[in-house]
Amino acid sequence: MKSIIRLILSVFFLFAGWLHAQETEKPHLIDQLTNHLKNYRLQTVNQEVYVSTDKSLYRPGEDLWFKGYVTDVLTHLPSLKSLELDVRLISDKGDEIKSDRFKLQNGITNGDFKLPEAVVQGNYYLIAYTPEMTYRPVSQIFHKRIIIKRPEQQNLHYDMVFDKPFYQPGENVTAKLLISDLRQKPEANVKIKYSAHTGDNTLASGKVKTEKNGSALVSFNAPKNQLETPLMVDVEFNENKEDYHFSNHVPLANDQLTIHFFPEGGNLVPASAQMVALRASDAFGNPTDVSGNVVDHSGKLLAKAGTVAPGLGIFSLVSRNDNQLKLVVTSEPSKGQEFSLPQPDPKAVSITASQNNADTLWVTIKRPTGSEKNTYSMLAVDHGDMAWASEFKIGAAGRIPVNLNIFRQGVTLLSVFDEAGNLRGQRLVNINKGKSVKVNAEFSGSLGTDQDGKIHVKLTDENGNPVKGEIAVSVTDTHANIHEACGISLLNCGTSLPIPLPNPESEKNAARFKFYLMANHLQNFNWDVVRSFKDSASETPAELNIGISGMVFDHKDQPVAKAKVNVVNTSMQVFTTASDENGHFTIDSPLLSNPNNLTINATDDSGKKNLTVKLDKSFAEKVADYICSKPKYDPWKTEMNLLQTAYFETNPDLFASVPDKKLDALNNKRKDDFWRAYLDQSTNLLDIINMIKPFDLMGERIVFKGSHNSLLNQGGALIVIDGQQLGTSASTLSAIPPMSVEDIHVSTKLSDMAKYTGLNSVGVIEITTKKGKRIGPEKDKGPEYDNGFRVSRKFSPQPIGKSKYNLETTLLWAPVVFTNEKGEAHLNFKTSNLKSTYNVHIEGITLDGTWFSKDGQLKVE
Repeated sequence: MKSIIRLILSVFFLFAGWLHAQETEKPHLIDQLTNHLKNYRLQTVNQEVYVSTDKSLYRPGEDLWFKGYVTDVLTHLPSLKSLELDVRLISDKGDEIKSDRFKLQNGITNGDFKLPEAVVQGNYYLIAYTPEMTYRPVSQIFHKRIIIKRPEQQNLHYDMVFDKPFYQPGENVTAKLLISDLRQKPEANVKIKYSAHTGDNTLASGKVKTEKNGSALVSFNAPKNQLETPLMVDVEFNENKEDYHFSNHVPLANDQLTIHFFPEGGNLVPASAQMVALRASDAFGNPTDVSGNVVDHSGKLLAKAGTVAPGLGIFSLVSRNDNQLKLVVTSEPSKGQEFSLPQPDPKAVSITASQNNADTLWVTIKRPTGSEKNTYSMLAVDHGDMAWASEFKIGAAGRIPVNLNIFRQGVTLLSVFDEAGNLRGQRLVNINKGKSVKVNAEFSGSLGTDQDGKIHVKLTDENGNPVKGEIAVSVTDTHANIHEACGISLLNCGTSLPIPLPNPESEKNAARFKFYLMANHLQNFNWDVVRSFKDSASETPAELNIGISGMVFDHKDQPVAKAKVNVVNTSMQVFTTASDENGHFTIDSPLLSNPNNLTINATDDSGKKNLTVKLDKSFAEKVADYICSKPKYDPWKTEMNLLQTAYFETNPDLFASVPDKKLDALNNKRKDDFWRAYLDQSTNLLDIINMIKPFDLMGERIVFKGSHNSLLNQGGALIVIDGQQLGTSASTLSAIPPMSVEDIHVSTKLSDMAKYTGLNSVGVIEITTKKGKRIGPEKDKGPEYDNGFRVSRKFSPQPIGKSKYNLETTLLWAPVVFTNEKGEAHLNFKTSNLKSTYNVHIEGITLDGTWFSKDGQLKVE
């Protein structure tokens, strides 16, 4: 084909012969693969999402600001195949707190969420995806952990220290609990409950009390058998009427590891020297260090292996045609665990690539020793295009120079096919042409409180020439940020597995970057799938998992065929459909992506008989289930790192800035009801509400008797606490002690529900706490929408407590800034009275499609 760049190879020296390029006039494999790749690119959406937030720690009631990027995995450019980004905030239990649809402009958007004042403090997750990504596995959907908490209200600091680095099966586990106040003063006589468990299986439990030095010992025996899930110890205690709980991983000598092997080229080539990379992770998915021996079926040592970077190892191996090659772990913990290597493939080829200069990439291809010459084709996929291809003959080994003048800088996929069209080897290589984006940020390194600040940003290339681009700039308190290993610059890679290098192109990271690429692949790119796309007319796009689906049942819980289903969303748009012969129905529309805000009814085909509807889990619910089911590795330690004594001593106003919650029930007090007598006796607020108005608990939602209609398993009563709408999940009520409640108002009247939403037909539960202030629904206009898409508000600094103290942790959030012809941008901000070190974060994309980021720090004293 004319579109492909075919190099006519002259004669090259071979380790086992001479290599000759061949041309042919008839259509052949290279032309076929090129056509397949073009059709695949036209018909599929292969996207990656990254969302950056202004910080990681938010106080209840604060604004969460974010910017979302959607890129094409192959081109690394902003994707133009999606018009919207669905962004949701969920709790660590899977309850949805906030959600909205944001319009994408050239693959980029920005937005915000107003966090509820009465939100339960703890860990949350921000998730984001496009409608076109809903056919993808939920494990590939972007999510980011954030914390919603007021650290200044955290009276105690706690820690857990084990007496050994790991424990053998059946050995006694002893952990010391250390509890102190924010000034490191030990807290004595704290009563503690603990339990050791693996999954839902509790192995031990007990009660202890801290001594004068603030410590208490927890002791139990480690299990004798290897566990499928990590062993955790949960701790709970209450001090000064505040509940504390955390969970810690118990390190066991036989903790299960996960190790994957990545030979150069993808498969082991027997009787050929070959580099093999490995990636090791613990039960939580975190990279872990490991070392071991590679042995054959008889136990003969073939190679030593070990990690050279977090979770990444590399070793050289001359494999045999042995199907029982394995790595035996020699390091602690997990000593003795065995992991099988890939089965050697005599038809495979290994691929080694090295770039000695900016013009040439030398590719070495090896086959089993003594192999006869065969014809192969090698192709290079560069940013989604077939940039280079060649057909050649090779014996046992050959070395091919690839001219890089036609390549762009970045990750390229090399693939080798045999004459029959079978893929025999592939690997990722990084083409480094010396191009770079330098981000220079000038600002005062130190400012006083309540003082004007300026930031001057300039983008230049490797030659010092100005670069135009779009940037986002933020200035946030470092005590409100969780360090992240991966960031926006990794959008330049498009790999399936993360590459934890802040600047992969830098000289010091070059070797590690090469190894990480060896142990990686392009996200969602598979040649078998590519070759299945023969032509655009014969293929149909993958089915999207948007909208809603469910089943229609009669009063005997039998499926009903041909039932009429009507759905109304919050914009009063009506959607209709009919159930199939099995009683199932589907309505595909992103306007129905939030089942909690829908009104649904179903009737028989005559329209007379009311039926029951049970919704299937939405894509968002499946994503939430996946995130919440993953084992968490001690997230409470992150929170403890935020409790720095010096930080609070420098900012005593943090304690005084906590918002007032004065009791103001005089104007709203109603006649005493019988249920009030049980507030001080009950431990469950649901029992009190059931006294006021009986209900059924369907999943996490409260459905009052007589209001079931067709709302089975969805559309629960709206919960409003101190005037703040907290959704329909009954778990929200678990954080409210009944004795702290001043008033409860339960109503199924449309007039009462209309104050908050026009479509909730189940009811509303309004709760006023003794510390709260009974207020009506917010009188502001609420979020603005344009054609169904949320319109982001303009940023303004927000005090984290009483405004008179002027304490702000986000001083600047400028999500969309364009550099001028000189590559420059100027921004202004003002410091608050919060004395701390602030992180100046700059990220963005140049006009030629290169992603970049940079961080700096300034002190406010």
